[in-house]
Amino acid sequence: MRRLAAVLVLIALAPLFDAPLSLGSDTASNPTSERLDRYGDPLPAGAVLRLGTIRLRTGVSVRSLSFSSDGHVLAGVSGPEIVLWDAATGRLIRRLAVEDSRKTGSAGRNTAIDIDFSPDGTAIVALCENGTVQLWDARSGEKRWQQLGPTDRAHAVLFAPDGATFAATADNGTLTLWDTSSGAVLLALHLTTRGQWWQTPIAFSPDGKVLACGVGADIRFFDLTRGIEMPAIKRAHEDEITRIAYGPDGKTLFSSGAEFKDTGPQTGIELGQLRSFDVATQTKTREFFGDTPVNGGCVFAISRDARTAVSRQLNSLMIWDVASGKVTRTIPSYWLPLAASDRHIDSMWGFGPKVLAMSADGKMIACSATPLENVLLWDVSSGKQQPAFPEAHSSAVHGLACTPDGSRIATCGGDGTVRLWDAVDGKPQKTFVLSDSFPCRLETVAFSRDGKTLVAAGQDRRQRENVGFVRIWDAESGAIRREVEAGSEVSKIALSNDGSKLLIERNTMIDF
Repeated sequence: MRRLAAVLVLIALAPLFDAPLSLGSDTASNPTSERLDRYGDPLPAGAVLRLGTIRLRTGVSVRSLSFSSDGHVLAGVSGPEIVLWDAATGRLIRRLAVEDSRKTGSAGRNTAIDIDFSPDGTAIVALCENGTVQLWDARSGEKRWQQLGPTDRAHAVLFAPDGATFAATADNGTLTLWDTSSGAVLLALHLTTRGQWWQTPIAFSPDGKVLACGVGADIRFFDLTRGIEMPAIKRAHEDEITRIAYGPDGKTLFSSGAEFKDTGPQTGIELGQLRSFDVATQTKTREFFGDTPVNGGCVFAISRDARTAVSRQLNSLMIWDVASGKVTRTIPSYWLPLAASDRHIDSMWGFGPKVLAMSADGKMIACSATPLENVLLWDVSSGKQQPAFPEAHSSAVHGLACTPDGSRIATCGGDGTVRLWDAVDGKPQKTFVLSDSFPCRLETVAFSRDGKTLVAAGQDRRQRENVGFVRIWDAESGAIRREVEAGSEVSKIALSNDGSKLLIERNTMIDF
């Protein structure tokens, strides 16, 4: 069963029964009668309220992000769709459905793996899970063309600086160069004889004449005008290369990657790396993390002038002054809901190499909120989320309840929070955070008969173990009345009419 997105709408039911159905007019199409939510976004037909926001919310994990060249639009891959947002406000611009005749994936739906904006911002190229390549008009939302790729599993896609061509890589070790206008394959290279499980990063030189590609632990270079391979940077990273980018003069190459180290017979750690290289001599010029290894993998994004960069390691974002190699700002626990920004994170999360993006002017960062399901935009100068929606859920809504008098609504979700709303105007009233340690997921919420007690339950993270957990609050003051550890994930709860008993469903077990 599909979860609710990170937003709820209230539907007016009475007119459906009290008024005759009319097909003669469409009031929803009349701008003067269109209902809007608190942020000015249209409500679905029949809805009277929206609890939360649809801005920068997708309902599923985002796997690739790309800014338009002017930084005004952000595109992201969300399941079988490409979603476009206004970067200044987070307002949804449009959704592009990624479908074709070779449907694969969950429920027969095709999914984009990677996307990229053309340099002029007029087109978006999508590389799909089944190897299909699609080109979209970013302004109209129309698909210009679609072609079958060389493999059933795509990796990465990137436009050349002039936008006339783009390159794509795949897990069978192939690299293809495509003509943007016609969709014709101009060049196909076999980079390796064996598959590459990690995404194969690519980067064009500023003049578009050279294409760099991370293959295994090496960075290889291909002269596209002469059709020859140039000397490679051998062992640029010890075990994997996650992303590469040229500096504006074409003389410097930046790369992120990792080294895997065994710590025991069946244990190991991943050490993140961020480096720069002299392209002409194939030598390393800087180790950004110095002699202090960073636990967890690393990916990065960089501004067009290569003066500012951002890297992501585990649960932190680091903003770099590239010239000095110094960190100017660290954003810890970046993915936590703002209401829980001071809580502890008890897990290590993997992430894709394209879920971090920086605007060309270096003023804005976009990233997915793994393991949640929203997109975050950060202002580089202030280190603040902009826009921010602290009162809205950051992940799918799993449970909801209404007070007996109908005045308030409680919602809970995958972001570990319970939120109280005014049922009349939809304004947020209070936010309760279940756990002191994340990740935490709430599945169900209930009010007592008098509406003064609030109960929520789900899965908590304690000492690196997932445990079922129930918390009881005073709905007015927010004071915790009681906590119950349930042993395994709690899926449903119910209070007796007199409020003296609590019914807990734990997967297939029901306890009093």
